[in-house]
Amino acid sequence: MLEEITEGSTVCLVPPYPNTKGPGSSKMTVFYNPNMEFARDITVGVLSAILDKRRKLKILDGMAATGIRGIRIKKEVSNRFELVLNDVNPNAIKLIKKNLDLNNIQARIEQKNLNELLASEVFDYIDIDPFGSAVEFLDMGFQAIKRNGILGITTTDTSALCGAAPKVCIRRYLAHAENNYMCHEIGLRIFVGYVARCAAKFDRAIKPILCFSADHYFRIFVRVENGAKKADNTLSYLGYGKYNRQTGEIRTLMNYEHGAFGPLWLGTLFDVDALSRIEIRENFNTKKRLSKYLEIWKEEANAEALFYDTNELGKVFHCSPPPLERVLSSIRMLGYYAVHTHISPNGFKTNAPVRHIKSVYEMLNMK
Repeated sequence: MLEEITEGSTVCLVPPYPNTKGPGSSKMTVFYNPNMEFARDITVGVLSAILDKRRKLKILDGMAATGIRGIRIKKEVSNRFELVLNDVNPNAIKLIKKNLDLNNIQARIEQKNLNELLASEVFDYIDIDPFGSAVEFLDMGFQAIKRNGILGITTTDTSALCGAAPKVCIRRYLAHAENNYMCHEIGLRIFVGYVARCAAKFDRAIKPILCFSADHYFRIFVRVENGAKKADNTLSYLGYGKYNRQTGEIRTLMNYEHGAFGPLWLGTLFDVDALSRIEIRENFNTKKRLSKYLEIWKEEANAEALFYDTNELGKVFHCSPPPLERVLSSIRMLGYYAVHTHISPNGFKTNAPVRHIKSVYEMLNMK
């Protein structure tokens, strides 16, 4: 039995979903995850901000399932877009047709393996949202995206990227992860770095628009540019990270050292200009959460690549962790910047040396 749900201004029929958090099950007849509504709201917001709605752009939802994301893009971003909804599952195709009729939307429907479709035509925007890793679709994705086109990619294999399955991370992403308090930022930056390396193989470069971690997944939007020099420049943002558990110090490195993790994307994860143009609509069911994240993304856009955690530093410094806001204000009084991170409610990014952060902890613990 299908249920009718509403996201934004879009109504869709979806299969019942277990009342649990997480990525769901690949065994579902047609995949639909209500926990991903936040990501779909963000997709509408980002594409409304960056795509030229005056043109008839060609949009692909490569693994459409119920069709909800692609239908929302056409209905809530621009009806001028040429929409292609693809899914290899015949049950998904039947449901997509129903949802197109329900929303009075026109779209071309394909029932192909995504790589087969990507090998046959090109698009201005491609959305790749598989169950698990997106690795097997990246090469063809970069060959099928037009110059200055946008890729939206989701991956849910956080166990590999966050260090719980290190051998899988090496095999799949050619990178060393680390399962510490920064693991979700490390995983996100490993993923973005791997995407950059995939692009460079085809003399293409990426410019991150919005790359974030939420719940059980990583989601990135990148603009794709052509040219070997631009590809070389993109690779210059790759490096490594290192964490000293005894002193609390975190460092970013351009070259590998023993005990380092990466390769990581060390550049910004956010385009502030694009973020400033994202409209948080009243009909977004996740508008409160999106508003909070948007402010934090703007804060951390030009900050350090890795972050400190107040509780972790409390253990390292052998003292009680002060409230985050007091830590931030005290660091700023020393002349350094200090900002929040969306990765952790206890996390902060700063250019202050760890010895100065320690002095802040000592001072605040004396009060």
